[in-house]
Amino acid sequence: MVQADTPVREGEEGAWHAYEPVHAFGDSAPPPLQFPCASCGKSFPPNALLTYEGKALCGPCKVSFFQHLKQGTWMEGHEVPGMLWKRVLAKLLDLHLLVLLSSLFSSWMDELGVSPVWAGLLSLMAVGGLLAFFVYSTVHFGGTPGKRLFRLAVVDRDDRRLGFGLALTRLIAELISVACLAMGYLMALIDPERMTLHDRICQTRVVSERAVIA
Repeated sequence: MVQADTPVREGEEGAWHAYEPVHAFGDSAPPPLQFPCASCGKSFPPNALLTYEGKALCGPCKVSFFQHLKQGTWMEGHEVPGMLWKRVLAKLLDLHLLVLLSSLFSSWMDELGVSPVWAGLLSLMAVGGLLAFFVYSTVHFGGTPGKRLFRLAVVDRDDRRLGFGLALTRLIAELISVACLAMGYLMALIDPERMTLHDRICQTRVVSERAVIA
């Protein structure tokens, strides 16, 4: 059996040397070692990581890590999942608010004898107002009513609350997740950072509220 230290040589006149696995396509060296970042979980070569108290950190995560460390809010895994079941319940609560408001508004319009066209238009305006409130709540409080109930928050790539522009863009991008037969939401089940399609588009994440940098 050929082992790593078995002497071999190339051809009849080649020098003898210890056997080494042959790399495909003429590669002369194995692929470089890579190690995961303790914060984002992505792999990097050793020279691209900073080691602090046994934790390896990539360049983009260093600032965020030390901010969390200073505030006492950093946790292993960088608060990545945000607890999927909490996110599901939070989304169901927000959807229930939308449906409930639309139904109540439509019933009110029927009682007032408003024409169906105007009733539908006013109902859409009411739903639009609630969506605008969701954007306002995300900017000023960190998330929609459902997320706030479960102590979740939406943050940008630097773990800060979203500005108005990004919060509105995320809401619009969420329509793409809905249009894909909710497949955009299911991405969170397989994504290593538990990001949905609209999170990927806007580079946002849902985390525990204690991970938010003010």
